[in-house]
Amino acid sequence: MDVDRYSAGAEAFATEFARGYYRQFAGLGGAGSFGALYDSHARLFSVEAVARLREAAAGETDPGRRRRLVALLRFAADGHLGRATAPLEAELARLEGRARVDGLRLGEVASAQAHEADGARRAQLEAERCRVIETSLAPLAGQVLAARHAGARALGWPSYAALYAELGGIELDGPRGLAAQAQRFLSLTDARFETVVSGAVHDTLGLPLDALTRGDLPRLFRQPALDPHFPASGLDDGLAQTLAGLGIDLGAQENVVLDLAPRTGKSRRAFCAPVRVPQEVYLVLSAAGGWDDYGALLHEAGHAQHFAAADPRLPFELRRLSDPAVGEAFAFLLERIADEPIWLRARGVGDDSGEIVRARRLLLLRRYAAKLGYELELHSGALALGHAATVYASRLSGALRVPWPRATWLTDVDPGLYVAHYLRAWTLAEQLRAVLVRRFGGAWFQSPAAGVTLRGWWRASHGLRAEEVLDLAGAGGFASAGLDFAGLAAGFGEG
Repeated sequence: MDVDRYSAGAEAFATEFARGYYRQFAGLGGAGSFGALYDSHARLFSVEAVARLREAAAGETDPGRRRRLVALLRFAADGHLGRATAPLEAELARLEGRARVDGLRLGEVASAQAHEADGARRAQLEAERCRVIETSLAPLAGQVLAARHAGARALGWPSYAALYAELGGIELDGPRGLAAQAQRFLSLTDARFETVVSGAVHDTLGLPLDALTRGDLPRLFRQPALDPHFPASGLDDGLAQTLAGLGIDLGAQENVVLDLAPRTGKSRRAFCAPVRVPQEVYLVLSAAGGWDDYGALLHEAGHAQHFAAADPRLPFELRRLSDPAVGEAFAFLLERIADEPIWLRARGVGDDSGEIVRARRLLLLRRYAAKLGYELELHSGALALGHAATVYASRLSGALRVPWPRATWLTDVDPGLYVAHYLRAWTLAEQLRAVLVRRFGGAWFQSPAAGVTLRGWWRASHGLRAEEVLDLAGAGGFASAGLDFAGLAAGFGEG
């Protein structure tokens, strides 16, 4: 296996794909067909290419070379499944783009709910959203799921879950496995749920906790009362000032392009597009203003800074294809600055914001902990598809104390078992934040010395796994102890 040659081909594909993705979702047009792009690089994603990389990785004894091979194997398997589902994904995107909910694009419904003060209207939008998803998108989303599962088996893995657990190096089963840790987190925080969440629900929505619905969550998370403190016009300055506290001059970074301009067809969802790492990285947001926009921008800035700090001498797969939990952890770490009392006070927000910060965080973490159990069943073949929607709604309803809709059982599933990476990332981010607080104090994000430390982590972490990043950061003992969600649960008090 000529690893360098394969790596060069992989980089060419990834660059073209990321550029097309950026143009399409930034509303710039001219992205072309992703299906055609996969076809033009088909040799990278063939069954034979995956088999050769898998065999080479299994037999490699040199740690550095094996690290490269595992990253390329994950890329090849991802690409194989991506090529198989590209036409279906394109049609699904087309249907989603055409779908309307009371005149709104489907992706605009959550924003409308966040801005809607009338609870009955929020519920109406939610019901119509679910109807559109169930009738227009779910049938095709089911075909995508079936194609992914069949593709994983065709590559030689017993299931889709087994493929991504192996390629991600994720221990799913056993007493210290991720599934058990997620369930433990749910158990540890269950008794504190009402205490943590009910006050925020009442103060924001004027509702008792048992009246909360799925359609209310966007408004709860957005906190519209704080809008005057977080105008859309201040997003770029807010990001620049926050990074400046860490000694990072965003304006001097020629390799990071900040795209906040309003544009027809631009995605409402913030994203980072690493076109060429580290030379060309785009940070994109369709700015509407509000506390959640500032958090979303900081999250994507974490991704952008991590990519922009990569050592250009590293092979492509180590610069671009690291453990996804590592990049997500740095994104969560910067996003959480928007929850820090010191950062909020600097923007005129009072200290009473702590209640909603904890409520929002607990809801998010419990949602993903519950989703992991569901997705593992869905992707392992242990769950009959005829019962999947019921299991999905039951798990989410139980975790969030909200009557969760069945309609999104297919559309609320990220490819590649990414839910596992999010959970690992939150754990890693919590550990890294503890290191920064211990070294630089609670206002670590206002310390240029902390910025030096962060930039060192960003540069050195490419190609490392989450456990290795914690050792790099001096968190101590993490790799031997394994993942432990107790630190996440501790932030919500005793059960």
